[in-house]
Amino acid sequence: MTDLHERMEEYLLGKNRNARAYEDWDPPDGKHTALILDYKEGIGKKGAWWALVCKCLDPEPELTDKVFRIWYREAVLGILKSAVSTLAGHKVEPIKEAILTLMESVGKTINIQTKTNEKGYTNHRILGVVTKAPEAPKVSQMSTKD
Repeated sequence: MTDLHERMEEYLLGKNRNARAYEDWDPPDGKHTALILDYKEGIGKKGAWWALVCKCLDPEPELTDKVFRIWYREAVLGILKSAVSTLAGHKVEPIKEAILTLMESVGKTINIQTKTNEKGYTNHRILGVVTKAPEAPKVSQMSTKD
């Protein structure tokens, strides 16, 4: 793909909900587990936007490995603040730190709540970061008897 094609795609995805709807998929309403694959950002006619590109990790075959985006807009910075605070595990104040937190979230596994509102817009709320349970220490097979 040429640089022009990539720029056009970014433009369409950032400025036109219909262009996003052409390729976007969202998990059904409910709780899901997802892996954050990538971070995107841009500026459209309504201001700045940020997106986390995620892969659904739910075990159902129709959901597993499907890719979707969690979008944030400049107009709703409170939602962004809540999301980055959940990702960071503490309150994140400056917008610069919030954006860095989003960028650094790539590779994290998260739990989300998906809900479609009365206007038909699907929203995703990050509930928490999935952390691996500590591995149990291996029990030595050596006998203390001689």
